[in-house]
Amino acid sequence: MNVRSRSISAAVAAVGIAASLMLTATPAQAAACPIGYDCQTTWYSDAAKTNAVGGEWTSCDGHTSTWGARGPYQNYSRIRC
Repeated sequence: MNVRSRSISAAVAAVGIAASLMLTATPAQAAACPIGYDCQTTWYSDAAKTNAVGGEWTSCDGHTSTWGARGPYQNYSRIRC
């Protein structure tokens, strides 16, 4: 493999790594809460889900409350009303 080929391969690898890092840092979206359910989403900054950074709660009557920010990791739960 010549120097030019190695340089191109290294550049392609660097772009691929940068793109994958940007994709994993995108905040997760809350799932739509179906009618007749009470839903809660909590967002975390870490994969271990130890640092909550925000949340969204939708009550049985459809009222939605949010706090904080959206992070890349989430827990979602729903309970029938």
